[in-house]
Amino acid sequence: MDAPGSDKSQTENAVKCQIVQAVQAAKSAGKMPGGMEKVLSRVLVPSIDWRDVVADWVGGAFPDDYSYSRPSNRSSGGFVLPGLYSEGMGKIVLAIDTSISVYSHLDTLEAFKGAIEKLRDAYQFEGVVLCCDTAVRAVFTFGRTGPIEFELMGGGGTDFVPVFEWVADNMAGQDIAGLTYFTDLECWSYPAMVPGFPVLWACFGDSWEDDIYRGAVPFGDVVGIDD
Repeated sequence: MDAPGSDKSQTENAVKCQIVQAVQAAKSAGKMPGGMEKVLSRVLVPSIDWRDVVADWVGGAFPDDYSYSRPSNRSSGGFVLPGLYSEGMGKIVLAIDTSISVYSHLDTLEAFKGAIEKLRDAYQFEGVVLCCDTAVRAVFTFGRTGPIEFELMGGGGTDFVPVFEWVADNMAGQDIAGLTYFTDLECWSYPAMVPGFPVLWACFGDSWEDDIYRGAVPFGDVVGIDD
C-alpha cells in the first residue's frame, strides 16, 4: 500500500476527486447512465474482503471464549484465528435463502460455506442450517468438527420470517451466539421484533448495494458475498 503522502497516492486521490466532480455534474444534469453510478462507487470506495467481515462477526459472537494471544493451530485460509480456551459457547444458526435465485449462485454459496467451515474449525462452535424460501423446508445440524453438510430444498419465493419463528419455537432456552442469513435480500417480509441475538445478512448478487433493499433491513449487519 502506498504511503498517504506519496506521489502515486496523491495522483490517485486527485483522479478520484475528478471522478466525484464528474459524477455530481452528470447527476445534476440528469445525464448519469443507468448503472454507471453503482460501477463508479465501486471504484471510489475501498474494497473490503467479506471473509474478514464474517470472521469479525463470528469473533464478536464469542468475545469471552477466545484469545488472540493463543492462536489456533488450525488457522488457515488467510484468517488469523484465536485459540479456544472455553467450552461454554452458543450455537450459530446458518439460514439459507433457497428461493429460485440461489440456484444461479451455487459457487458463491460454496465459497461462503467454506469460509464458515474454517471459522467453525477454529472456534469449535456447533449449530443448525435452515433452508427456507417461503417456509423452512429442511433443517440440518452440524457439530464442532467435520464438514457442514446440507441439501438445498425450496425454489419458491422469499420470506425471512419463518427462520426466526423456527428458532424461537425450536431453540428456546438455548444459547444462540448469532444467525447468518445467506440471501439476495430481495424480500420485504421481516420479523416484527428484533431478535435477541446478532444477525448477519450475507448477501449474494448486487442487491446489498441497492439502497432500496439494504435500507429495508431493520436489524443486523449486511455484507456482500462473492466467490
